[in-house]
Amino acid sequence: MKNLAIIVLLLIGHTSILFASANPPVEKIKKYNKNPQNSIRVPMDFAKEFILTPEVLNQLTGKKIHHIDLVYTAFRESEDFDQRGLNKRRQQQLMKALPQIKSDNPTWKMVEQLGAQTSEVARDYFHGFVIHIGEELSFEVMSDFFKPFQTPFTKYDGDNTKDKEFKYASGTKLSVPANAVTYADGSLVKGGYTLKYKEFRNPADIVYSGIPMTYKSGDNELNFSSNGMYEVRATKDGKDLSLAKPIAVDFNCTEQAEGVDFYQMDDKTGEWEQLQKIEFEVKPEWTALEKPAGTVWRDPQVVFIDGQKDDKPVWIVRNSEDNVAMELSEYAWKHVSPKMKQNDKWMSKVNYYNADDLEVRVLKSDSAAFSDFLENAIVPKLIKAGNGGTLLAEGMDAGHTYPNLVKGLNSESFGVYNCDQIYRIGTPLALSPTYFNSQTGNTIQKQHVTCVMDLSYNGSFSFQPNNLTCNAAGENVILLFTSDKKTFMLTKEEFNEACKKNSNSPRFNMKDMTAELKTSDDLKTLLGL
Repeated sequence: MKNLAIIVLLLIGHTSILFASANPPVEKIKKYNKNPQNSIRVPMDFAKEFILTPEVLNQLTGKKIHHIDLVYTAFRESEDFDQRGLNKRRQQQLMKALPQIKSDNPTWKMVEQLGAQTSEVARDYFHGFVIHIGEELSFEVMSDFFKPFQTPFTKYDGDNTKDKEFKYASGTKLSVPANAVTYADGSLVKGGYTLKYKEFRNPADIVYSGIPMTYKSGDNELNFSSNGMYEVRATKDGKDLSLAKPIAVDFNCTEQAEGVDFYQMDDKTGEWEQLQKIEFEVKPEWTALEKPAGTVWRDPQVVFIDGQKDDKPVWIVRNSEDNVAMELSEYAWKHVSPKMKQNDKWMSKVNYYNADDLEVRVLKSDSAAFSDFLENAIVPKLIKAGNGGTLLAEGMDAGHTYPNLVKGLNSESFGVYNCDQIYRIGTPLALSPTYFNSQTGNTIQKQHVTCVMDLSYNGSFSFQPNNLTCNAAGENVILLFTSDKKTFMLTKEEFNEACKKNSNSPRFNMKDMTAELKTSDDLKTLLGL
């Protein structure tokens, strides 16, 4: 009976099970000596069969298979030996024995050991599968895991008896028609309810959201670079509500860009559906930027261009009785000055003069936050229309314009929506890192999920810690979260240095940032986003 409890899989024969990956990557190493956390070894003898024991099967209970390594030696006892064909048959047999592989759809990698030069030495090497397991990394699970870090929803008082408009701080506007909100069973909500809304506008927001940033197009899995995401929900008396009519959303994207589409995410599967293409309105040409050095806008003197630096206009904003200058000056001291104190690189981007008078000198386009504020909020107030009025976007608050606004997006159900560009990683780098606490030198325990932020794009990608895929040409910042919610960080400089020493199996010496990173705002400030 004991023998019946052991599944013996002979490496012969044929199966029609489809290959998980037609051309999985191959990592070449001298000898496989790893014993990563959250992994199961399925050994086999050199050039022989492998065995799945009940102990192995029990370890898989309730876990997701994220990645599988097939480890073998490059040594051949005969020249015509077909290692690739053998590897394929081994994969097929494992998939037949573990139907879970098909549903979990893990990534695969071949690990070829180069150190053995004889069959006797090769028999002492590990051969077999290393199955990397962990918790489900779905949106529902990850959103719940990251909840303590997340910016809370902004809540609005809804009234289902009438049309309602809600304005968000970014400039986004939501229009909810009367009788649009229902209970899950379709019955109409009577009277009031709570509308909940929030946005994800940078990698710091996204990393803690739990939102997947990959998009399936046929057999291809592509990445998102977000131009802004939002989540909209509604509740009443503790119950989640539904929609019978769509909400019209005028959404203020983070920037204008080509190839941006509008997507909705399936809460259960995390998969995205493309809803429509996005076309931005033509961005206004600020004629003010074309004026020569020393040009002054009307009295009182508020702003003028003071020459050029690296072909970029240099702005001087003077304190005066004019509300525009005061608004910009107050913005500068509130939002930019703190970052200067925390991050020296801001010193090269924003320079202050005559601080007692709150006179501010800004190198336009060097500081993204300041440039955006100048171009989208301040400059339009300085460009006077022929009748002496102020140039404003239609329907927006006085004093502000929103050139990245996309009008009339429809949210037909409550959930997560994304304005995104899709891209394929140009230089993918498959990594199998080991993680150490840089302060103690010890291995980081209870590894739960690793998030890769490529600051070349606007997104974050979650992985089971043992196997990551990064952009080799990117600006990669790595965050490791443990199951007890400790946070460890590797800067982009540290990442590059680690990969120089070992491009496929780097050692990540990470700093414990648990005390410093409590919210997405903390991370945004730290990274200067």
